Amino acid sequence: MQSTSRDEDNQNSHEIQPPPSQAALINLQTKELSRLNAQRMDPIELPEPRGDQPPWRISLTIVDTNIQIAFEVADYVTLGRFSQIPSRGKVVDFSPFNIHDYGVSRIHATLQLQNNRVTICDNGSTNGTYLNGKRLKSSASYVLNEGDYVALGTLLLRFDLLYHPWK
Repeated sequence: MQSTSRDEDNQNSHEIQPPPSQAALINLQTKELSRLNAQRMDPIELPEPRGDQPPWRISLTIVDTNIQIAFEVADYVTLGRFSQIPSRGKVVDFSPFNIHDYGVSRIHATLQLQNNRVTICDNGSTNGTYLNGKRLKSSASYVLNEGDYVALGTLLLRFDLLYHPWK
């Protein structure tokens, strides 16, 4: 009799479970990235950009839709949605992607090329900017690394380096 109940337990443990939702996978992934990258999450102090650095080509991929947005960074690039508010450098406007539903501010965050590194800074956004699952301090710069995940509000983006002029 006991062997039958063990067989039933084994059968139950091998039942096919439905896959977790994409949101659950992203949550698990960002928690793991946050744990692995905790040592490099301190804000850094950087000097003002020099105008003589060649531009880098980077992409931000919207994770939910796998839409890749590629652009150059030579000094400053503002991430947000359409606005008449002045911003630093170029603007990557996420408005065509129904971005308001994700809680993205007009001048949400700024990417900056500094000392051969791309950094991100939250511009005091209402819903925050996150790097690998950890909320960034407003007005502090953080280094972005290949494959990092950035969230503007609840919009999850993957950062990729397409062209680095020093390699």
